[in-house]
Parts: sequence; C-alpha cells; structure tokens
Amino acid sequence: MGSILKDIYVPEHVVTAIVDSMTADQSRAEAQRTAQITSARQRLTALRTRMDQAYEDKLDGKLDEAMWTRKMQDWREQEIELEGHAAAA
Repeated sequence: MGSILKDIYVPEHVVTAIVDSMTADQSRAEAQRTAQITSARQRLTALRTRMDQAYEDKLDGKLDEAMWTRKMQDWREQEIELEGHAAAA
C-alpha cells in the first residue's frame, strides 16, 4: 500500500489550504475551551457567593435547617461539577 501512496502528488496550494483549515479549527476549539472554562469559573464564583449568603441567612434565622441542608447538598453537587469544568485548563 505504501507504494501506491508514494506516487500521489498533492499540489502545494491544496496542502496550504488543508494546513490553514486545521490551524483555524484548532484555534476555534481552543477559544471554545477557554470560554467554557471562564464560564465555569464565573458560575462557580456566583454559586459560592450564593452559598455564603445562604449561610448568613441561616445564622440570621431566615433559613430553616431543612431548607439549609437541602440547598447546601444541591449546591455542593453543583460546586463539584463546576470545579471539574473550571480545572480543565
């Protein structure tokens, strides 16, 4: 099979177009990954702010123990997921 492929000629402009396309695809993928990591970090910051505020509300008696426990469990699960996305760097 190697001898069959040896005789194939790809014009320089085609090679350049292929390389340019692959480079552009790689750049787009990297930009998308960076945007996803940034978004996850922002959502993680917002979630932690919400958790801190809920703790303040619990201490002030504005949030009962059952609600506090339920919400914190939900938020901790979200936090773990977001930490995974944010650490994908």
